[in-house]
Amino acid sequence: MRWEDIEERFRSKVRVAGPDECWEWTATQLSEGYGMYRDITLRRSVLAHRWLFAQLCGQIPAGFHVCHHCDNPSCVNPAHLFLGTNRDNMRDASRKGRMGKKLRLNDLAMIRRLYAEMQVNQRHLANVYGVTQSRISQVLSLQEG
Repeated sequence: MRWEDIEERFRSKVRVAGPDECWEWTATQLSEGYGMYRDITLRRSVLAHRWLFAQLCGQIPAGFHVCHHCDNPSCVNPAHLFLGTNRDNMRDASRKGRMGKKLRLNDLAMIRRLYAEMQVNQRHLANVYGVTQSRISQVLSLQEG
């Protein structure tokens, strides 16, 4: 298969946005939000962001992660990806206040209200409350009661 065909197959599963925005993976995702891509040359599924990083930068060394500057697991924008160890990844998350931040009950209600009534997007809410976009998505999917 030609590289152009492989590239087009990958791109068909991505909602490309502006150069500084997240490029959302629209195909199969793990429960944590990471995209899964079926590499037809390897005949196996791989994490989409890792596959793209390897295509652009070469083989990923053993023990290294492909991390997200944006903290959005479904993002495959190459500008948002960086290579790092598990320690690097944890430091990055800690520096951004993403390690174990707890939301209070009144935070949950306010997040739902801002999202529904004010149409504040999930990424903005995540930044305001110091959590990931996927955590905001979880909050919005919970039933109030």
